Amino acid sequence: MSKLFAYSILQYHHSQVLGESLNVGMLFHFPDRPQLYFTAGNINRVKAAYSNFDTELFNVVVQGIRSKLIIDPPPHLFQESKVFLFKEYIFTTLIAEDAIALQFSEPVAAVSNFDIPHEAIESYARIFLPEMPEKRLGV
Repeated sequence: MSKLFAYSILQYHHSQVLGESLNVGMLFHFPDRPQLYFTAGNINRVKAAYSNFDTELFNVVVQGIRSKLIIDPPPHLFQESKVFLFKEYIFTTLIAEDAIALQFSEPVAAVSNFDIPHEAIESYARIFLPEMPEKRLGV
């Protein structure tokens, strides 16, 4: 059975002028589940491309995202399965839409043919987070 879900990609924007970005994480919203899921990608990939990438700051941001998802889950997201509520939560609670280096992409609605969310998360993360360690699921 297929189920609707949404995801947003956390991207590292090295330079706004150049318009370059690398995917560094993903946030998933399954409307029938009472939580959001976040997974981070391989930091070494970003460090190889940009030697001045601030790993320490990245780790603080990722930990902050995970903490917010655990401490302050967004119950209103699970009452309606609308992508705009997911987007609003991302940009008002997790990372501001105008954040400079780390930004979430516009949420994308998708259909999963997987039985459980973790299967969909692993499948999509392998596509959008190259060189991601196996079984590296976040919250």
